[in-house]
Amino acid sequence: MLTLATYAISFAKYFQSLLPSVNFTLIAVLILTLCYVVNMFGVKSAASAEGFLVVVKVIAVVVFILWGVPKIQWDTLTVTGMFPSGLGGFLTATGLVSFATGGASIVAELGGEMKNPKRDIPLTIILTTAGIAIIYAFMAAVASGVLPIEQVAGKHLDEVAKAILPQPLFLFFIIGGSLFAIASTLNATFSWVTKGFLVACDDGWLPKGLGAVNKKYGTPHWLLTIFYLIGVIPVVTEVSLETVTEMGLGLFLLNSVLPVLAATQLPKKYPELYEKSFIKLKPKSLNLLVGVTVVIQLFQGFLLMKEIPATGLYFSISFIVFAALYVWIVGGTPRMKNRKMSGFEDERPTNLGPIHDHKIGVIQ
Repeated sequence: MLTLATYAISFAKYFQSLLPSVNFTLIAVLILTLCYVVNMFGVKSAASAEGFLVVVKVIAVVVFILWGVPKIQWDTLTVTGMFPSGLGGFLTATGLVSFATGGASIVAELGGEMKNPKRDIPLTIILTTAGIAIIYAFMAAVASGVLPIEQVAGKHLDEVAKAILPQPLFLFFIIGGSLFAIASTLNATFSWVTKGFLVACDDGWLPKGLGAVNKKYGTPHWLLTIFYLIGVIPVVTEVSLETVTEMGLGLFLLNSVLPVLAATQLPKKYPELYEKSFIKLKPKSLNLLVGVTVVIQLFQGFLLMKEIPATGLYFSISFIVFAALYVWIVGGTPRMKNRKMSGFEDERPTNLGPIHDHKIGVIQ
């Protein structure tokens, strides 16, 4: 979850395009703190803030596209110019961009707070993936087709926005499109990032007290605070945006291999539930899809990890080794061997408290 710092650093960079003299680190820490505090007051307050941010950013993005498309130099968008760093550079880029498209799948983490997760999760995944693909395609065409590619490569969208938008709309795009977009992603990340850890605390993999939930707001204050610090530390130590992103996403892609592999066990461990599933594949098709996905994840994770400095690489490897040893040691204790893990029959942790209150419209 070093990507929390990615959002904060990106937010501060865009903010500096409006006020160059502002303290970069202060802005990054402030946006992290604001999203942390909002989520401390529960899912309902976080969702309200998210709804407002999303509406404004969509309008700002549409403005950027409408003003930019007529100015695109279509003859510059050639196939030969699409891979300036080769196929490896392109695949590394797709790995980096995964942080901007992850919301479509991460929505599953919020199943416990949904009224109808069986309908809402697959619908959200399908519709948002299709919608974002179209929006991002237009944004990419404007970003790379208006100005010479050498002028915009590796830069933020403010370079292109200045060239195509009148000053009032430029300010609206930077605030509503860039700042609000990053803030909404950061806010959403805080809302889901603790969910898996709550289950781990309930199952005994982590100390139960770590998953303690505020009685009034139903929020896991200790876990939220830990992730807040994970976001703040790279910011105050001035780790570069590239390093933070590559480390965070590299580990994320490698880590994501585990739940993808686990999907192959669903037909075996939960045959009746799997048979009733709205979207399901035959075991052979499922295994093939999982195999292709794992290969892509491992390859992209490798491409990202090989780009980070030696210190970051050593840290990442040490973290993986420590996590593996921790699971091996804790999983071998008699208490863990005899425990009953949370499954689909009893999938919600018992320590979530008011987060399941019917007032915020969640399934019991």
